[in-house]
Amino acid sequence: MRIDTTNLNTEMKKLYNLIFNSGQTSKDTENQLPVRISRIILLLQNNFPENLQKILLQTWLAMEIPLQEEHLSKLEGFINNSSLDQNNQVSLIKSFAILLKEQLPLLTQLIKGVSQNLNPDESLSRAISDLTDGKTIVNNRSKTAEVEKTTSEQISTENMKNKLTVSLEKPVADIAEKLADYPQIIRNFLQTNSYGENSQLDKVINHLLGQQFLNHTQPNDRQENILLNLELPLIFEPEENPVPLYLQISENTENNERNQKYKKNYKLAFAVNLEKSGTIYAEILIIGKIISCNFQTSERSTTSLIEDYFPDLQERLKILGYTVKQPEITYRKEPDKLPELFFREENDGNKVEYTQIDFKV
Repeated sequence: MRIDTTNLNTEMKKLYNLIFNSGQTSKDTENQLPVRISRIILLLQNNFPENLQKILLQTWLAMEIPLQEEHLSKLEGFINNSSLDQNNQVSLIKSFAILLKEQLPLLTQLIKGVSQNLNPDESLSRAISDLTDGKTIVNNRSKTAEVEKTTSEQISTENMKNKLTVSLEKPVADIAEKLADYPQIIRNFLQTNSYGENSQLDKVINHLLGQQFLNHTQPNDRQENILLNLELPLIFEPEENPVPLYLQISENTENNERNQKYKKNYKLAFAVNLEKSGTIYAEILIIGKIISCNFQTSERSTTSLIEDYFPDLQERLKILGYTVKQPEITYRKEPDKLPELFFREENDGNKVEYTQIDFKV
């Protein structure tokens, strides 16, 4: 017989249902529910710090994932076998939950890859920088040793960097070609590189693998149809280390007469944090041949720079047949969406479902 949940609050009802509906038979549930609840509570209390207990339960409740001892024990193992700070632990919990929700294998590389993409302290750009900083870090279960690179290894990692980064010093046509080919470049990289002794290369592979997965995972309660979520590692020469630019492309779902007239109806958003220019966040609407822009910057000098150079961009796009409206450019000490949160917030929401999409937009 089920426990009467009439007087329980909403969250307690959800938690009860997650445990009750965790795959046991009706007969087992009837006899074993109190024991299972006790074991799960003890497992949480004894094996997870209080802050992680709260995050874990919130995540499981939000995603409506059955709360099972087997999963909690595996998650505990992943956390205990890794030297992770709090942000990494939180990201790993969310990554683990997303894979459970999608009923996918709990593969170590995929868990790490998704976790890296959800972690505000991690980025593909940083992983590439670590890979090409002149050192190869060799995995050893008992220790990490640094060894001197050979010339061939230096060339190899530099070649990887050139493939995965976008230099803004190149001609515009070359940049456009690189951006058009970028999704295929990522696929080729994953197909031609394998896990080995270089832990930094493994980290790059994991990050790309997680990014690919998250591009096939969309919250089912969002109104926007997200077509692409991507980090582009940008190179501002003469600087050698890439800077992450977070790009999102979605279908503009505003249902009005003007929007329905055009097949090309997209919303682009990007965010980047530059050492001298600060944070720049932009939203761009493309409806047919009409473009509207909204910029937010954290530095007044950057606001002025965009205002000065935007007329030239308008003229260039006019030649291509586009009408670009006067932009809205505002200064904000803290723009609405900071770069380090931009990519992650679209993927660790309350509900997710696995949806095949065309990665190359």
